[in-house]
Amino acid sequence: MDWIPVEDSMPEDHEWVLVACRAGDRYDVGIARAVAKQLRLGFDSPGMVPRVTHWQPMPEPPPR
Repeated sequence: MDWIPVEDSMPEDHEWVLVACRAGDRYDVGIARAVAKQLRLGFDSPGMVPRVTHWQPMPEPPPR
């Protein structure tokens, strides 16, 4: 699955997604929930929000 730049589009409201956050010369990856055209991070790190650069839908969970 390809990463989607936040400048191009945002996920639907209340959708959980994977996010890539710029951290110097690397990226951190986490989860976020879309709320009112913003991404709220699922890991308690408010300082990361301005650095979210890309997102993608969550993958399907493993089979039971």
